[in-house]
Formats: sequence, structure tokens, C-alpha cells
Amino acid sequence: MADIIQIRRDTAANWSSANPTLANGEQGYETDTGKMKIGNGSTAWTSLAYFAGGGGGGGDMLKSTYDPNDDGVIAVAQLDTGVFLKDGSRAITGRVDMGNNVLEDITRVVIHADASGLEIRDASDTVTNVVLGSSTYGIVVNYKPVHMGGQKIVSLADPTNSQDAATKAWCEANFGSGGVTDHGALTGLSDDDHTQYLLANGTRSLSGNWYPDGNGTRKIGDSTHKLAEIWAVDGIFGDLVFEEKTCYICGETFNINDVLSLIVIKTSSEGTHTVPVHSRCAGRGD
Repeated sequence: MADIIQIRRDTAANWSSANPTLANGEQGYETDTGKMKIGNGSTAWTSLAYFAGGGGGGGDMLKSTYDPNDDGVIAVAQLDTGVFLKDGSRAITGRVDMGNNVLEDITRVVIHADASGLEIRDASDTVTNVVLGSSTYGIVVNYKPVHMGGQKIVSLADPTNSQDAATKAWCEANFGSGGVTDHGALTGLSDDDHTQYLLANGTRSLSGNWYPDGNGTRKIGDSTHKLAEIWAVDGIFGDLVFEEKTCYICGETFNINDVLSLIVIKTSSEGTHTVPVHSRCAGRGD
């Protein structure tokens, strides 16, 4: 009677549960899947790769063939579960390293990232701080500025925080399409924070010389809006203009080249009040 050579065998579940380390060259067969592993003396069962078979390094991705009818015809062929299928029916369970290669002609990419988002790394495997779809934000960019390439950001929500962006509609609703045009919409107008200006109530003194715009072409007040009093220390040369057009004593109209004098018409604690008259009427001159 011929000797029978048998290799170690058990179901896939039992192999995984026991998780033995096969000796170098020792074979282990899964009776329910038909797959086999060959030990190397150091790697436990669950970390050991399945034997590809075929003598060609597993190029056809076939585990084993079965000929239950013993007629030389393959009746069963199974794919290795570690193979990624091009029709997308099997999920990727590990990392895909493209090296220096690229993925081209991709119609649609769906990424289901965890709470930390999607990390984009550079050539040195360093995170570039671009996160898509994190648990807090949709897109977080800390690495480089976002270049829109002349395109718009649309459907933006109204701002609530100090660093939020604002839409055109929100700005116009809050500030008007032409900016703030009504002083009543401004705040802080009562703050005296422009000390270079004179105040209408006269409480701020001049800090330098005050020069009218032009040489004798600007007036202070008019016949309707008169200054009540002008207090001066020195009178410098120039034209002296009085409102009165007739002599206070004779009532005659003043003419060019008339000689005038000032007479006192009133004295008070505030000072001396004078009016122009013809010098002849004041007892001087002609």
C-alpha cells in the first residue's frame, strides 16, 4: 500500500483563531476556501500571504484550480480576496501608494473621511494643512492662500463672527449700496477727537495764524449775519470797513475821499462804542 502524504489543514476560521507560525516551507491548507499558505518560520498565520500558485508568481490571480470530475477540465476557479477588482466591487483595505505615477481620466471621486478630514501630503509625506470635510469645517486651508482663478464664491452665509466673510447683499443691507450717506447713521459724531478743527461753540482757541483764502476776497459775515463784537489787541494796516453808509451826525452819505473820524457814542464795562462821522461834523478838519 502506497504512503499517504498529508499537509496541515483546517478551516480558515480555525487557522485564524489558532494563528500558528508555520515552519520554513511548511504548508497550511484551508479546507473551506481551498487556499494555502507556506510558512517561513517567523511569520504568524494571519500575517502570512497566501500562496499564489501557478508557478508564475500569481500573474493570473488564481488561487487554485479544482477538477472534481478528474477529467482534466477546470470546474472551479476562485479569485484571491487580496486582489483589487477593476469593477469596484471590492473595497481597498490598505494604503495605495502611487509613487511618482498619477491617476488619470477619473470621472468621479467619492471620499469618506473620518472626523479629522482628508489630509493632503506633499512629496516628503508632510501634511500640507489642507483639510476637506472635517467634523467642524468643510474646507480648512492653513498652508497656502486659496486662489480662485477669477471665479466667485457663491451661496455664502451671512457673517456672524468677526473674521467671517460678508456677501454683497449683506453689506448693502447693512451699509447701503453707496456706503453710509446719512450722518444720522454714523456713530461717535459727538466725540471731540479732531482737535485740528474749530468748534462752532467757540470753546477752542486758534493755535496759529488764520488766513482767509485769497487777498481781500473773503468776508466774515454779511448784512444779514453780523458779528456782534470784535475784540482786538492791535489793528494792522489795511482797509477799515464800517457798516454805516451815512454820517451819524449830519446824515449825509459818505463819498470817496471823505475824511472821517470816529466819535464815541457809548461807554460801558465792555468797552467804548464808536461810529464814523464826517470830520467836519466832529469839529475837526474843514
